Amino acid sequence: MSSVTRREVLGGAALLGVGALAGHAFASPSRLKKPGFRFAHLTDLHIKGHQCGQSVRRAFRHAVDRPHRPDLIVTGGDLVYDAMYGNERCVDRQWRHVSRAFHAERSVPIEHILGNHDIWGIDRDKSQTKGNEPLYGKKWAMQVLNMPQTYRSFDRGGWHFVLLDDVQALPEQKTYEARLDEAQFQWLGNDLASLKSTTPVIVLSHVPILGASVFFPPQTSQDSSKWALPFSMMHGDAHRIVELFARHPNVKLCLSGHTHLIDKVEYKGVTYLCNGAVSGNWWNGPFQGFPPGYSMIDLFPDGTFSSEFQDYRLAPEIA
Repeated sequence: MSSVTRREVLGGAALLGVGALAGHAFASPSRLKKPGFRFAHLTDLHIKGHQCGQSVRRAFRHAVDRPHRPDLIVTGGDLVYDAMYGNERCVDRQWRHVSRAFHAERSVPIEHILGNHDIWGIDRDKSQTKGNEPLYGKKWAMQVLNMPQTYRSFDRGGWHFVLLDDVQALPEQKTYEARLDEAQFQWLGNDLASLKSTTPVIVLSHVPILGASVFFPPQTSQDSSKWALPFSMMHGDAHRIVELFARHPNVKLCLSGHTHLIDKVEYKGVTYLCNGAVSGNWWNGPFQGFPPGYSMIDLFPDGTFSSEFQDYRLAPEIA
């Protein structure tokens, strides 16, 4: 078996990026069929002020102002710029801007999942929290977004949607990990087992369960002999989730954000898509060549799908 050099790996990754930017249209075989259900996946909004909120509204308008509009919008987490380190006044301001942005968009139902930046006080020193505040942790986001539960499932368009809560705070270490706690993993197994084998399943998480782009953000280090991938960049429990999916072949598609990059991984019959970021390089243009945007997903009744990246900057600005 021939060895693969580090240059060849990086070169292949660069080709993936160029291909994604050239259209980022990922599809299973029946892409040309009339879709049964369309939704927009907008992740990593990172709203911190009025201008960010207006740009997010612009992305919404780009998604819904079209002849074949989506039936649903799903946000992929990291709605606020950063609650991990912000104090109460700063975080309150950010969530107010989030509320204004979403209040203006009521024409399409919206579902949310949480990201690491939505969790208040992961670093208690910088956020000036003690851990016993009424809105500490995920409670603030849940209140603003009217979320009774942080993970849940529902049926739409002949598909079963699973929305995960995959960011586990580690305030003692001032960081977090991507994984499911034991109760949620058991719930996921029971939820999948309750379905008919013919019902296609889509799973959404903030952090990639599996991904290729996870090897390229600054948080991922490498030396001459190995990659060092922290559990904050990809699921630390990916092995058992992948094996769970293998026992349920009707799991077809997994979507994530977090890296602000775009990739596609196919493994054991499941397609894993990382769908970039509405905020791009945290509102400083493209990130590593990937522009700010979102993905439009078409789900077909036979379990096939298509996904196409959308650069919303082509839409008119919001007044």
